[in-house]
Amino acid sequence: MGDKPAILGQITITDADKWIDFHEDGDDWITSIATGVYADINAVILSIEAAMEAVAGVSTVSSNVAIHQPDCINSYLASTRALAFELHWKTGVHGLDNDNNHIGHVLGFLPVDHVGETEYWSSLQAQQCWVSTRAPKADSYPQPEHVGSELKRTLSGKHSKRLHVAVRHERRVSFPVLIPEIVYADQATGLKLNRDFETLWENLITGKSFRYCPDRDDLTTYDTYYLDKPDKWMDAVTRHRGGVRRHDFELSMVKQEV
Repeated sequence: MGDKPAILGQITITDADKWIDFHEDGDDWITSIATGVYADINAVILSIEAAMEAVAGVSTVSSNVAIHQPDCINSYLASTRALAFELHWKTGVHGLDNDNNHIGHVLGFLPVDHVGETEYWSSLQAQQCWVSTRAPKADSYPQPEHVGSELKRTLSGKHSKRLHVAVRHERRVSFPVLIPEIVYADQATGLKLNRDFETLWENLITGKSFRYCPDRDDLTTYDTYYLDKPDKWMDAVTRHRGGVRRHDFELSMVKQEV
């Protein structure tokens, strides 16, 4: 069917994960982003970039969210300066060694200080993200259903018929034989990169909207949907291939209108 898609869910930032402690050009800096609900990880990291740049004396910061490791959406932070740029996820005021209220958890960074470079990719997948390892086997847009009609009397006394049509902008996407929890393992460390899979789907089945990217290599092109039937989102058929249990499932989504 073509490209492999991705899903980006909403992210809630609280006082427990809003802080960024970093070092640049001989100085330590502390900043944070606003608490609240963000549409997806792209919105979060753009807010981080703006917050870091707003700190007095700090150079331009570059950020990104993209497929970096195989089948994994990683976060990226960099400084345009050729001098020291460090992310203090461990020893910072809000790092692991202190109150541990840093935003590195959300971005997928391990709780260690990142030093010695001017750019860094996260080791784990960013929160509230999912990428498919396969292209959909079907991607369809069912026709709107005709749900009824009624007679209306005009001023001249004639009758006319008014049709009511349900326009729901529904989309159904089916995926074949996927690993049940869609877990991606880093070959070097054995870490479960997509460790946020369960909390992502827990949010979706409560009716929260999400961004569906038809091509996981372009996370800025998307439509916003919510699940048509959140309580029955997964129509799974268990199969065994090569000794690994896999599932088929279908997403029935309704487009969110602006």
